[in-house]
Amino acid sequence: MRLLLYICIGIGLVLCGGSCGSSREGRGMSLSAGEYYDLGRYARLDEDWEGAIGYFEKALSAAERAGNDYYRGYACQQLSALWAMAYEYPTALDYARSSVVALEACGESAGACLSRLEMAWHYVYLGDEAAARALLEPLRAAFSSPDSPVAAYFAQLEDVLTRSAEAGSFR
Repeated sequence: MRLLLYICIGIGLVLCGGSCGSSREGRGMSLSAGEYYDLGRYARLDEDWEGAIGYFEKALSAAERAGNDYYRGYACQQLSALWAMAYEYPTALDYARSSVVALEACGESAGACLSRLEMAWHYVYLGDEAAARALLEPLRAAFSSPDSPVAAYFAQLEDVLTRSAEAGSFR
């Protein structure tokens, strides 16, 4: 199965005008933000966390050089999630903030909302209930619909904050 995945990656890069990432990089040429982003996603699927961070950082750098807010925002969103998985919530929060700014700049309001939801969770883990609650209400309209793919994630955050208010303490 993994071999099939890597064959598909190679075919995709060739069809998109690229070649195998390592050979282009080896000749001093860099990949596009989108190509690095895709490689980061494949590394995540393969549970290669360090590789994924490296590719998403390269995607972010390439996007910044190109002035591409779309890939800058989504690379930051992925980096936010990866750093949260490593329990590095301050770093994750910084990436989530950057993601919101970039995604709003290019009109990706749904992506920006998702990054705000991630920010709220980062605040929960950092113990800042007030900051998490401040993000909760504006997100309610975006994520309270049962048709929303992240409605359960939003509901879980809402439940955590409700329970902490009932208990009189956060955590």
